[in-house]
Amino acid sequence: MSGIASPVGEAASFQGVGKVFNGGKANEYVALRSIDFSVRENEFFTLLGPSGCGKTTLLRILAGFEQPSEGRIEIFGRDVVGLPANRRPVNTVFQHYALFPHLTVRENVGFALRMKGVPKAELAARVERILDLVHMQSFGDRKPDQLSGGQKQRVALARALAPNPQILLLDEPLSALDLKLRQAMRWELKNLQRETGITFVFVTHDQEEALAMSDRIAVLSQGSVQQIGRPAEIYEHPANRFVADFIGESNLLPAEVVDIGPGSARVRLVGNLILSSPATQTFAPGEKVTLSIRPERIILDAEGKVAEEQLLRMRVVGQIYLGNAIEFRLRAGDVELVARAPKGGARGRMAFDVGQEIAIGFEPDAMRVLGD
Repeated sequence: MSGIASPVGEAASFQGVGKVFNGGKANEYVALRSIDFSVRENEFFTLLGPSGCGKTTLLRILAGFEQPSEGRIEIFGRDVVGLPANRRPVNTVFQHYALFPHLTVRENVGFALRMKGVPKAELAARVERILDLVHMQSFGDRKPDQLSGGQKQRVALARALAPNPQILLLDEPLSALDLKLRQAMRWELKNLQRETGITFVFVTHDQEEALAMSDRIAVLSQGSVQQIGRPAEIYEHPANRFVADFIGESNLLPAEVVDIGPGSARVRLVGNLILSSPATQTFAPGEKVTLSIRPERIILDAEGKVAEEQLLRMRVVGQIYLGNAIEFRLRAGDVELVARAPKGGARGRMAFDVGQEIAIGFEPDAMRVLGD
């Protein structure tokens, strides 16, 4: 296995890929629509989206368990459409680990190598190296029913890594673990990807997992790619309302375009407040749009901190203590939004009573004007 390497090419690419189940029948279902993107060599790439968005279907097509209805798929420049799964340079870690219950950890990890006819000495050495990599060397003689959930996950990873695939596919492998273990395994997976230099393609519906581990993320909805980018790009610069709403938490405020400029738009909000905000799409004056702003980017008690014409007065209708932060629910007319202030520091020391009216402001670079 190689060490850490910089992305130098494409590990996999999807070109106009579509998938239709039961085509031409009454129960026809379009799972994927014209998928076009590439996964770079040596990167941790995540397919993220809600249930039914097509992410697992896309992974299965890459693995060779499903064939596309249309389009082309390349792995390291080779067209693999029609190529069976066992002839592709990929391996898969499934949501349910599917370990052989009658085999020891070492035997599970070495199973694929035995099937390939790897000589015993080489097989044993490779198994030990992989077990050391996933911190399971001392558990080699145990059977799956003697392992915890996290240990089974490590064995499943080791078994998938043993044949030294060029791409490792991971289909929601952390979903069966409890919260603390999932958080610990995020670090494990990211470090493992860096140490091996293997391209990881990871499927999840968990936004926090995706943001924590990925080099890049593809956000999917209803069989289409909504946005691809680095975690910070996806979070800070959502391409549309769906991405803003699905990734993390965002206030989505109804607005109307007043006028437009290069890369920005002035919009009218509740209370006739007019704000200027970056816009990633082209809008027309009078068009109904959505203004997206993250709760942590709202300035509370903003009087004197922003220009008077940039203030919005709202009433506190609730607050929740979150330990390291305080969350406020604010309302003005029919519009309600959430603001979050860290505990401690200038904003965290503020105390507001339910029913109190306060002035809030917005950091200009924190807002985004979005269409559907």
